[in-house]
Amino acid sequence: MSGEQVYRAPLHRRLRPLYFLSPTLLILLSVTLFPLIYSLYLATHTVILTNPMLSGWSLQDNLREVFLESPEYWESFATTLILVVTVVSIEFVLGLMLAYFFYNNFTGRDFIFPFFLMPMMLTPVVVGTIWRFLFNGEFGLIAGLLKAMGVVNYSILNEPSTALVGIIIADVWQWTPFMLLLMLAGMRALPTSPFEAAQVDGASRFQIFRDIMLPMMKPVIVIAVLIRMIDAFNRTFDTIYIMTNGGPGRVTETLAVMAFRSSFEYFFMHQGAIVALSMLVIIIIMTKVLGRFMAGPRED
Repeated sequence: MSGEQVYRAPLHRRLRPLYFLSPTLLILLSVTLFPLIYSLYLATHTVILTNPMLSGWSLQDNLREVFLESPEYWESFATTLILVVTVVSIEFVLGLMLAYFFYNNFTGRDFIFPFFLMPMMLTPVVVGTIWRFLFNGEFGLIAGLLKAMGVVNYSILNEPSTALVGIIIADVWQWTPFMLLLMLAGMRALPTSPFEAAQVDGASRFQIFRDIMLPMMKPVIVIAVLIRMIDAFNRTFDTIYIMTNGGPGRVTETLAVMAFRSSFEYFFMHQGAIVALSMLVIIIIMTKVLGRFMAGPRED
């Protein structure tokens, strides 16, 4: 650099941040790396808790058992895909609409806004319990409204054709505030000069929202959808387990519920590990695809 010598800090000073981060890194590695390695071990061996003598290397047999000889996996995969795509799409649309509503100034906005965030603060177990009682066919609030219309003892969770709809309603109610929060933060972080220039040129509010605000919010939207899709693959287990336990039959059994049942109800630990690892692979693929979408087309 034109005769100037670049200054490099001593090694112990460059490693000093790592010293301070090392306790946190060790904790994170212990709670993530070890379960991952143990899951890989379970997936490559036949591990049945009721008969531990059957343990042995059998990766190919385990993969064939789960993916080829078990139609339940693909049914659970389809249920998971339908659930994730549906809830994320609805939550994104509702969250974007509510964010634009709260983006504008109006009387009482700061008072009303916290109430829209309250469902997100509840744990999934509590949310599942609330909606299970609401959907109860005998004494639930929704059942009472249906009785007033002449429908007696009807529970949406007991019908195979509508049980998944009940799960979707509960998930949308809880996690739409998450989308609202991210979308609103993204809107308020945008510069105001493009909007003011568009208003001077005579653009309507809808045109400003469609042609200026949405394109500028593309990175925020992709990150919000990505986080919510990853979360929906895992966090829906608690709500489903409390509301339906994967039933009636298997109509609401997702991959997370299947992994739990295989491991801790049927005691086939290797099957549960393979299902869980397949979810990890799916999440990695989704991350790559959405990352490519956010980066846009490459310029040659």
